[in-house]
Amino acid sequence: MAETRWTPGPWHADREFDICGEDGHVIADCFGKPANARLMAAAPELYEALAKLVPRFERACAHAGSDEEFIAEATATARAALAKARGDG
Repeated sequence: MAETRWTPGPWHADREFDICGEDGHVIADCFGKPANARLMAAAPELYEALAKLVPRFERACAHAGSDEEFIAEATATARAALAKARGDG
């Protein structure tokens, strides 16, 4: 898996909906928006899950003879999201 350059998870949202790292230091301010805070707090786990899922998804679909266009589109979208999170291109 590619090296990440962000604060390692887990993250959590505090009572003011700031995003905090495991050590309690504020990483980001969600300006009192609970939905944004929940999504941002889940980001490290979402990234890790997607990064593990993409290669397995490709192999499983290829083995099952699934729709190649769907597989290509889905994995391209997932890989683009992972790259965006890493700050790649």
